[in-house]
Order: sequence, then structure tokens, then C-alpha cells
Amino acid sequence: FCDKYALVEQNKLVGVGNPEQIVLEYETRMADNISRPKAVDNANRPGSGEFRVKKVCILNSSNQTVTSLKEGEEFSLEILYEQKKSVEKLVCGVSINDVNDISIIGPNTQESKFLLMPDELKSGDAIRAKFNNNPLSAGTYTVTIGLFNGNGINSPYDFYSKAASFKVLGRSRHGKVTTEPEWSIIKTSK
Repeated sequence: FCDKYALVEQNKLVGVGNPEQIVLEYETRMADNISRPKAVDNANRPGSGEFRVKKVCILNSSNQTVTSLKEGEEFSLEILYEQKKSVEKLVCGVSINDVNDISIIGPNTQESKFLLMPDELKSGDAIRAKFNNNPLSAGTYTVTIGLFNGNGINSPYDFYSKAASFKVLGRSRHGKVTTEPEWSIIKTSK
């Protein structure tokens, strides 16, 4: 019925365009005003502490830190960590969870056959999981990171629940979610 929408914010016209474009702009603006789930207490995370997650960033396809993405938009999770002690083996696991805390995507470096060589990793570097195709439907998601010794989930170095959160904007899609990220190390140290 309408072929143009108008977006008004605080009594000012901020956009006029096709309905899909204006609705997406509205959702993007609203995403910044939504309360995000809080991370668990940093000091009381489970794990032995040899490796510790410092920060998790959601990056868009331009490698900019964001709090919202569009459906289908390429994105990366960048995991900044500190190494407190030398370890023999390191596996990084990522869980992207929905608002009910159900894991939607859960890849890890061991299953992806991406070897993390702890003797080549330095504090200040980052582990990156790049998702070339965002299979997530519209909604709010949290990110949990586990750093393990490779002998299973019962021996974490660190387990950071709700380390970050983000929104996916767009029309809800339904279906099976499968994706394999590209893993890499981002060197920041010399």
C-alpha cells in the first residue's frame, strides 16, 4: 500500500525512502538503544588462567567494531587475550547464543583443524573467527568464548560467558544454521 516511508526522530525528518530501507534504518537506530546482556563477573570466570580472554569485538566486513549487523552480512569475532603462562596446546571455542541462551553456532579451532601454536602466540595478539556468510536470523545474540587445553571442555584455561553481545537486523529467516569460520591470528606484538 505505501511505496515510501518517512523516518522521524525527535520531531525531525531523518529519512525518506522505500519501506525496506527505512525499516532497516529504524531497526539500526533502535539497536543502539537496546539494553545488552551483561558479561559475567570477570574475576570469577572458570578456568586455570594460563590464557585469559581480555575482550571480544564484533567486526563488520570493513573491520569496524559494531553492535549490530544485517542478516547475511559478513562478520568476524576478534578475541583479544593475554597469556600468563606457557602451555602445550590451545583450542579456542566460540558459542553464539540466542536470547534463551541456546547455542546457535559453536565452532572451535580443533574441529576446524586450525592449529593454534601457543609458543608463537603473544599477549596482545588476537584470534579471529571470520564468518563469510552470516546465517543468523534477526535478533539479539551473545558470544561465549572458551580457551581450552585440547583435552576436552572439562579443562578450560578460561571460559567467558556473555563476553559480547550484538543484534542482527532484518526480516526473520528460518532454517538450519551451519557455518564454518575462517580462523586466523592477528599479530599486534613485535
